[in-house]
Amino acid sequence: MEKVIESNRKFVPLWARVSAEFVGTYFVMFAVFAVGTLCSAIYGVNLVYILLVTAVAYAAVSHIFGSISGAHFNPAISVAAALTRRITVLDAFSYIIAQVSAATAAAGTVTAVLPISDSIKSTAWFAYIANGFEEGSPTHSALSSSGISFGLTMAVVLETVMTAIVVAAAIVNLKKDGTAKRGYAAATGCAYALGVGVAFPATGASLNPARSTGIAIFAQNKGLDAQPLSQLWLFWLTSVGAALLVAAVALFCDSFGKKEAEASNVSFEKDSVKNSNAEETSENAEESEGAEQSDENKQSDESGESDDESGKTGKDSK
Repeated sequence: MEKVIESNRKFVPLWARVSAEFVGTYFVMFAVFAVGTLCSAIYGVNLVYILLVTAVAYAAVSHIFGSISGAHFNPAISVAAALTRRITVLDAFSYIIAQVSAATAAAGTVTAVLPISDSIKSTAWFAYIANGFEEGSPTHSALSSSGISFGLTMAVVLETVMTAIVVAAAIVNLKKDGTAKRGYAAATGCAYALGVGVAFPATGASLNPARSTGIAIFAQNKGLDAQPLSQLWLFWLTSVGAALLVAAVALFCDSFGKKEAEASNVSFEKDSVKNSNAEETSENAEESEGAEQSDENKQSDESGESDDESGKTGKDSK
């Protein structure tokens, strides 16, 4: 397996794959941040609209860069890919730096073009795009009057489970050399759509610690009910936990599959040996039968010759 990874590293150098991760992550995060700020503020918060844009952004950019770097765009996927030996530890570390840097650059770009006036404060732009829980939840203001809030426990469970689904969809569709299979873009796009649909009301649906980090830097001190950087640890913790969970299951399935393959090979070899022995036995039996028949023919020929000689002797005596 190391040879497979090494061959891919030679075919596509590390700098090219890291560049693909940076550019791809930037495009995806720009679309995600734009739909969460500009579009939500103008057209209103529409969950279907947000999840569709998120899914299409991940799927489209994954289709472009999947054959170069594997189109991770997410530190959780890179960690799981390294643990399952689809990429090296150096690759994963380089990918994560590129992803966080690109997400920060995308957040800075969107923030720089946001219009601010006396009627529209900066808080309105970041209310539905910064990830958080409890006071930092995007639905906190709407639910606080009812005495309901999405607390730490729900945030941990939702982010871990939904991120695990995203990571699993990616790992299953990554080849052993770290590049993406044909169905990678569609699978990850659907997984992100599902994750956003489920987790957005509680946490803003991070599913990607690079996304949370990039926007938290620029949403800090913008008048939100909770400071995004103070809650950022949760999204890194749940992402790493999801990556470890998926990697453990993937390694178990790989080892189980290898054992089954070895067992099938052993049984196949045994069957082939039995078949070859049976063929040799039948050939030996045919040879022995042929030898017996030849001996019988010889004996019959000899008896026929002796009869002929006796007949000739009788004629001569006459």
